[in-house]
Amino acid sequence: MTEDQRLVRVTQDGYALVQVPYKLRTEELCLAAVTQKGEVLQFVPEGCMTHEICLAAVSQEGWALRFVDVKYQTPELCILAVTQEGQTVGHVKKEFLTPGLCLAAVQEDGYALYHLPKEFKTPELCLLAITKQPETLQYSPYSILELMSLI
Repeated sequence: MTEDQRLVRVTQDGYALVQVPYKLRTEELCLAAVTQKGEVLQFVPEGCMTHEICLAAVSQEGWALRFVDVKYQTPELCILAVTQEGQTVGHVKKEFLTPGLCLAAVQEDGYALYHLPKEFKTPELCLLAITKQPETLQYSPYSILELMSLI
């Protein structure tokens, strides 16, 4: 199979990258694959990994952040991921966690509250999560009575 044939295959089905021998996985091929299916980022060799490839993967699928090495994470990449899939906040590099990023994550998915460090679990954020998904009360350090007093 030629490089062009491999490129056509991964453009149609990102998972076709798995069938390409490791030594034949180029940056161009990997970029095409993750653009089609973000989670195939897990099959991109370290030698081909770039910020551009990570951005393409996360743009296609927020959950791809879990396969982004922390050295490629940026605040912008993390916000892109959590606004698509709130629970990816659990894969965000600690130094990029901010109140705004945590709010974006919980706005997208109340269950993101589970993944937040306690110092980011404000009463207002917990109330937002519980309003969206009542089951998330179990992840709140505040009682329902304390949260209801905010209303």
